[in-house]
Amino acid sequence: MLKQAANDVSGEWSEGTNLRGSNGLLKGTIRDGKLFARYCSQDGEKGYTACPEYGDETNYFIREGDGLIRYQKFGNEYKKEIALYRDVAGEQLLIDGANCQEETDEESAP
Repeated sequence: MLKQAANDVSGEWSEGTNLRGSNGLLKGTIRDGKLFARYCSQDGEKGYTACPEYGDETNYFIREGDGLIRYQKFGNEYKKEIALYRDVAGEQLLIDGANCQEETDEESAP
């Protein structure tokens, strides 16, 4: 859950799959309609700074319809990475068929 006070946002985050996941804390600032986020890890996952220290702003989020779009920083520019939607009990999750096809193709390659 995230909390907002003026343009400052803070709270907890988690992400993962059935195989592995990670979680921690988030601090961010809203600038020009974008939430620029910094993370720290509470579980020692590689790629994240350990709490209570926070990493750099490596991505930002924007609202698009009912979801959030995450833009990842690559070098000096940001590229659209993933669309995130609320998990609602009893409803089918949205799936990006293009990404699923790529994964299926990779798994079936000899």
